[in-house]
Amino acid sequence: MRQILLLLLMAKLAFSGISISGGPIYFVSHSENNEPTLMADPYKYGWSGSFEYRHRLDHQKMLQLVLGFTEVSSTHEYLAYDADGNSLNFVKAGSFRERSFPLILRYFTSARGLTGYGIGPLLSVTEHQFNYIPPYPYSQFSFIETFYSTGLGINALIRFATPMGKSLFSHIDLEVQGVQAIHFQNAGQDMSNYTHNTFQIKLSLGLGNR
Repeated sequence: MRQILLLLLMAKLAFSGISISGGPIYFVSHSENNEPTLMADPYKYGWSGSFEYRHRLDHQKMLQLVLGFTEVSSTHEYLAYDADGNSLNFVKAGSFRERSFPLILRYFTSARGLTGYGIGPLLSVTEHQFNYIPPYPYSQFSFIETFYSTGLGINALIRFATPMGKSLFSHIDLEVQGVQAIHFQNAGQDMSNYTHNTFQIKLSLGLGNR
């Protein structure tokens, strides 16, 4: 019993607080943008949110465990032809949407307060959804296809924090993140020739306690 109480006390002393943040994402690169069907509206901008738990190692170093959420979407277009074989404009045929849930373990160094920088590995699960809506008169053939991928990557962060009283603080985070998919799950379809990788920049505004 004493050992359990000691462990709980050590966890309490090491606990440094939590944070909630969110903001826009810019995709520097996205593997889907290499597809010729995405010429008009590639993956460029999205949004994200995260919940962060901090575990202090000493007065300058801590571990951050972050559970995040990101979403980005894009239109799907193809080059249509009329009955005489003449090329028409690109016609919207549906949309792509990706929802990712990254889990980040980050080593954070702060020489002054909670302002500092960190870096660490991440594991991300992504839901890929394609909503296919063909133009009239073939609208009845619409369908939604969903598959999942698991990826590994790295996340780096620079944080600027401002105290808001004794226990609260606000922070602005600038993050860079790269992810490479290593596994795909789809209902019976061959994904051997499919690749998925992203490199993104995030700007977030957050609120935390200490």
